[in-house]
Order: sequence, then structure tokens, then C-alpha cells
Amino acid sequence: MADCMVAAHFVSKRVDAVCGSSNGSHTDTRPTANLCYSGQPGAMSGNGSWQWTCAGEYGGSNASCSTDATGCMPSPIRVVGTRYAASESRESEM
Repeated sequence: MADCMVAAHFVSKRVDAVCGSSNGSHTDTRPTANLCYSGQPGAMSGNGSWQWTCAGEYGGSNASCSTDATGCMPSPIRVVGTRYAASESRESEM
């Protein structure tokens, strides 16, 4: 019986990074979960509006991710019973 030698070379498949569900969310607090659906999260920067990168694996592309600060959203103003349009001022009559 002859001796045989087998060599195997395995190559990992390229994985492009994809932002997780925290991407695009509205929050004032730093997200700590669901940063990347695929890939590895990098350092986070920002304050209120947060940015991070998900790094692709085995030569895959990176993804840039971020949240939006919630801030203060003004509610619509409804004025009833006035004869002045919003763009007019009383000083224009004086």
C-alpha cells in the first residue's frame, strides 16, 4: 500500500458588513446592541447622534452606521381667531 498525502486549503468567504437595527434609530443614549447585522462593530463616536462602522470580514466591504438624536420636535401651532398671517407682524401696522 502506498503512502498518500493530502493537503487541504480552506478559504473563508468574503462577508460584507451590514448595519444592525440600531442604525437610523432616534435616541439620545448610546446604542449598545444591534449595531451590526453582519461584520464587527468598531469604535463609536458622537454625542446624541452616534456614528460607528461595521467592518467587513475576509476582505468584505465596511458599512457606516449612525443614529439620529431625538432632540425636541416642535408640535404644529394652530392659531384661531386672529387676522394676522404667520409671516406678518403687528409692527407693520404701526
